[in-house]
Amino acid sequence: MRTRLLKLSRSFKSKILLSFFAFIRIFLLWICIYFFINKKQTNLDQFTNHLTHLQNNYADGNRYLQNFILSGYHEPSFYTTGRQKDIDRFFEEQDTILLDLEKIDQEAKSDHIDITGELQALSKLHNDMLDTAKLLKDFYLLKGFKDYGSEGTMRRYAHFLEDSSQMMKMDILMLRRREKDYMLREDKKYIDEFNVIADAQIKKFSSTPATLSSLVSYRKYFNDFAAYSERLSINTDHGMYGHLQYIISKLDNEYIVTNTKAVNEIAKLDAFFKAVLIVTFIILLLAAVYLSMALSNDLTKDIKTLSKNVSDFVGSGFKDDEDGKSPPESKITEIQGLNNDFALLKQTLTATLSELKNSVREEKNMSANMEKTITKLKEQIMELERQKKEKENS
Repeated sequence: MRTRLLKLSRSFKSKILLSFFAFIRIFLLWICIYFFINKKQTNLDQFTNHLTHLQNNYADGNRYLQNFILSGYHEPSFYTTGRQKDIDRFFEEQDTILLDLEKIDQEAKSDHIDITGELQALSKLHNDMLDTAKLLKDFYLLKGFKDYGSEGTMRRYAHFLEDSSQMMKMDILMLRRREKDYMLREDKKYIDEFNVIADAQIKKFSSTPATLSSLVSYRKYFNDFAAYSERLSINTDHGMYGHLQYIISKLDNEYIVTNTKAVNEIAKLDAFFKAVLIVTFIILLLAAVYLSMALSNDLTKDIKTLSKNVSDFVGSGFKDDEDGKSPPESKITEIQGLNNDFALLKQTLTATLSELKNSVREEKNMSANMEKTITKLKEQIMELERQKKEKENS
């Protein structure tokens, strides 16, 4: 009996532990969902940071390009080595941006942020900007500055004509004045005026080889300088510089569009994740409530069964109507003890009631026999009295 009770006790403890672990599983499931959604939201924050970092790189690249256009091309080392820190940094930034755009595109697809079209547009514009800037750099090298490139060669021939030719000072000054005016204003009329004066001087010195050769070269390199300046067009809205500014303007707008769409997409995903978190929390809470009720019902059903059996037994007038059914059993030791006590009580009450019924029945039988005896005695007494009266009368 003791061994059986120990087994029942262990079974009950196992049931309680399983119930506890069921609640733990619900809690762990919600924790897993929470951390999953939290990771997704962290990924969205990282994506936002990466997009912001990309825009910062773009702004840095533009600053390096402007520095080169403003003053970087003045450095003599640029013309001797073909390298200059600002334009080199600009190219490095563009290469980094193009790589980052590919990574951000993959990251956006992974995070379900629909901005692939915008990122592709940015990539195309950055490639156009990179190609245009490379041409810009090449034309700056060809155009030159002071002693380098077309400008440097042009100046050397002009100095030769000033110092070592038979040209009149007035004529060479007229050419130099048009040269300087064009450099300052980039007006094409100064090119035409320069060429008219140069052509007249070439005819004038057609029989003087050194002066003629210098004049022809001076005119050639001035026109080359003017052609490169026209292609660059720093002070106008056309040419290579104007095209570069057009690309930058489109990039600025495209970054605004991309950033706006990314913010909207991220806001939608954030709202979705929050909704999922709330809905799963409610579902799991309802599951926990249901599980609590189910477990409570499961753990108290034996008590309910015992209570019903007691009520039925009392209601039946303490009659055992189970017809040989085995008594209810519970895995809970304490309840099983009550079941055993109730079974013993039923047995005792049934036996006692049976004995009481037998006693009452015997008493009734004895009472009936006594009444019969008394009746017979009364009859005998009456008969004796009658006989006695008859004797007296006789």
